[in-house]
Amino acid sequence: ANGEVLGGLWVLLVSIAALRTGGMPKGLNILGLFVGTVGIITIIPALNALVAIFGLTQIIWFIWMGIVLLRKNMGNAE
Repeated sequence: ANGEVLGGLWVLLVSIAALRTGGMPKGLNILGLFVGTVGIITIIPALNALVAIFGLTQIIWFIWMGIVLLRKNMGNAE
């Protein structure tokens, strides 16, 4: 469960920072807030079943984040 909590905290903090700076799409940040919160609350034994939801949504978040970063990087290269 520690991995989920740390991963959740990391995604949550990145999403909060991106929301504050406007550096990433708002939908991605909102998904990140959800993913991060789910990851953190998996520490509660009764909600441990949320680990699968956390894992799947984190994969979606990482893919979306990668696409956004690659597009930004490609835009800077031109």
